[in-house]
Amino acid sequence: FIENMELRPYQEIWTKRYIQEKKSVRRQNIASSSGLIHMATGSGKTPVSATILNYVLKVRERYERIFWREFPLKISVLSHRIDMVDQLHDEFIIGRNGQTPLINESFRNKIHRSIHHSQSDQGNYHADTDWKGIKMVFSTFQTALSDNLQHIQDSDIVVVDDAHVVTPGSDYLKVINHLTQTGKKIHFIANTGTPDNFTREIFWEPVYFYSLGEYLASPYSPSLSYEFIGQTEINKEDIKKFLERVNQAASIQDLQ
Repeated sequence: FIENMELRPYQEIWTKRYIQEKKSVRRQNIASSSGLIHMATGSGKTPVSATILNYVLKVRERYERIFWREFPLKISVLSHRIDMVDQLHDEFIIGRNGQTPLINESFRNKIHRSIHHSQSDQGNYHADTDWKGIKMVFSTFQTALSDNLQHIQDSDIVVVDDAHVVTPGSDYLKVINHLTQTGKKIHFIANTGTPDNFTREIFWEPVYFYSLGEYLASPYSPSLSYEFIGQTEINKEDIKKFLERVNQAASIQDLQ
């Protein structure tokens, strides 16, 4: 899936289920517009997104070999925070803190990439608008909207980081609505640890749910210690109810 990186077992399950479901939808000739990745905060949603992208890029490469021609592909990665746009770019393309880049090298060498936010310096990136290969655009929602979505137009795949910020009446929703109304079939990969009903309405139900409780119980989570503090004596039933809440929670906020 990702060169020099082994997915965690739950990440591998997530990725395979996601790809299989989208294959099934395509075989039924139904326009699948989105997929929601609902995994606990910190459990590694970004490598799952990257594995899906590597799979798409591999399929694209196979089609090019069969038909002897290029198939242009444009991927946009959106976040509501500048630091996350830069972080996602580094994780996907450069590698972060000595880690292997999440997009495989054979594809990275063919990518025309650009970063768009209020502090970005586009002078460091290609600006060839006639590029016919793979384009990856990293942008904040805010900059995309201020530029009239010019640099994310014609996207084939849109990765939405922290998809729960796409709320009714928000600028983030305006961006999503504009993209869905262009008439082009776009696939959204939406990542969040804390979806609400509106998130599911926009991006569909997740194909797999990895809860905070499952993550905390796994060997991949950080070590945590719990202290029970109360004005009255805590019995076994209280502890049982608390652990049930932990197991059902998708984020720390769910436990507050």
